[in-house]
Amino acid sequence: MVRAILNKSYAQRVSLERLSDEDSQAMIRQLLGTATIPAELERLVESHADGNPLFIEELIRDLVEAGDLARDGEGYALTRQADEINLPTTVGGLFLARADGSSPSSATCCRSPRCWAGSSTSRSSARWRAAAGKTRTGPAPA
Repeated sequence: MVRAILNKSYAQRVSLERLSDEDSQAMIRQLLGTATIPAELERLVESHADGNPLFIEELIRDLVEAGDLARDGEGYALTRQADEINLPTTVGGLFLARADGSSPSSATCCRSPRCWAGSSTSRSSARWRAAAGKTRTGPAPA
């Protein structure tokens, strides 16, 4: 399927490098909307995400949603010791862990790369539309 897409005249391959530790930290600060982040959070994300921006974003989201990362005054703090927080070691593992916490049918669906592609495309499209000032009305495409 990837080859078929890349053979299109409008397709272009873009190589992405891993983010440096400094860029990863800047991304975390941007995601959280804070000027500083705890050193233990830096270490936790760096040890799992290895500079992968999608993984960084999803790890931060997961930590906040699980209550393992919470507002603390002007910044954020881990609510448990970093070694007590059980995080998946891959992006796919993170999505599967999230799906396993929901309905069984969602977990089964999300084990399929086709499901991931559809959800990430919809999510990316929504972000691009929002950035361009265009919003979608009505339900998201299936």
